[in-house]
Amino acid sequence: LMNRLDHEITLVGRQIEKTSGLLKICDSNDHFDKAITIVKESKCSLIARNRLMKEFHLSEIQAEHILSTTLRELTATTMDCVLRDLDSYASVTSLLRDLKE
Repeated sequence: LMNRLDHEITLVGRQIEKTSGLLKICDSNDHFDKAITIVKESKCSLIARNRLMKEFHLSEIQAEHILSTTLRELTATTMDCVLRDLDSYASVTSLLRDLKE
C-alpha cells in the first residue's frame, strides 16, 4: 500500500509540473501567442521543445506536455483553469500524504 501511495504521489507531482508549464504560457496573451508561433515555425518537435524551454524557462516535461496538447485544448486553457487544476493536484497530494501517515 505504501509503495502504491508513493507511486500516486509521484504521478500527481508530474501532473503539477506539466500544469505549471501551462501556467507559464497562459499568463498573458503575448506568451501564448509566442508559444504558438514557436511551435508553428519550428521545423521539428525537438527544435520546438528546445525553443519553448529556452523562451519560457520550461523543463523538458513541461515543454513536451505543451507540444502534446492540441491547439484546441491550448486555446481553451485559461489561467483560472490552470490554477484550479493546480489547486486540485495539491489537494490530492495532501490527501495521499495524509493516507500514507
